[in-house]
Amino acid sequence: MNSGIGHYFAGTLARRGYRVIGTCRSPEKLDPGLLALPDFYAVAMSLDSDESIDQAFLQLHEYCDDKGLYALINNAGIVSAGPLSHIGMQEVRQQFQVKVMAPLRLVQCCFELLRRQAPQARIINISSVSGLFASPFIGAYAGSKFALEGLSDSLRRELALVGIRVVLIEPGSIRSPIWQKQLGIGHRFSNSPYAAYVTSADERIAAMEREAQGPECLLPSLLHALESSSPRARYLVHPKKWLIRLLVHYLPTTFVDRLVVRKIRAGHRAIRPF
Repeated sequence: MNSGIGHYFAGTLARRGYRVIGTCRSPEKLDPGLLALPDFYAVAMSLDSDESIDQAFLQLHEYCDDKGLYALINNAGIVSAGPLSHIGMQEVRQQFQVKVMAPLRLVQCCFELLRRQAPQARIINISSVSGLFASPFIGAYAGSKFALEGLSDSLRRELALVGIRVVLIEPGSIRSPIWQKQLGIGHRFSNSPYAAYVTSADERIAAMEREAQGPECLLPSLLHALESSSPRARYLVHPKKWLIRLLVHYLPTTFVDRLVVRKIRAGHRAIRPF
């Protein structure tokens, strides 16, 4: 929540009158303007550690009082890019820990607090178009987002029995520091068979950031998911929704594979073919 989507959501919702409890590794590093908001409360938490999550929950419980918790928004984002045949397994584990295991642990911790607000309570998981379409060289990221999608589908059907709604928001490329952290990745794999394709990774990341939308594009979907009495199961937020649906649901998989490989071999700058 120190930056990107989480920072934007926390500040925007607190200014709109929501009582926001935000978590991050180091609350003291948060924007002073955010910390100064009267309806914002910061809690230290590391998603790498179940113990840290459990400790943060004790503090969260104090803030929620007897009314419980109206909404849980899972938004953590990290990226480990590179060919799956060469990427470090610890990087893959961290992807799944932060974006799959930790959100599930938070659901378990907050379950009773959410039940107090049923049938209005809801869980909003921030996924990605990478949870619908898996692109080369971000396979660990895509795999964790596909897992989050499946987890959310099961949760939605289970928690409907107890009056808790589950929603997925699936954005395309959003301007965020997480991609900047991948700059220089081409050098890591310069001795691999993929060197010719990953050495231009910095250029691809820069191109993607230029075309990325700001986090404000997610606000209408977030507010509808939070405030509607009938929120959708999924909110796809992308300027080319039709193309994503075409690639995912209608075109033959082998055709799409050939399209992606052809674009990579031709030096196409985008990580995704849309």
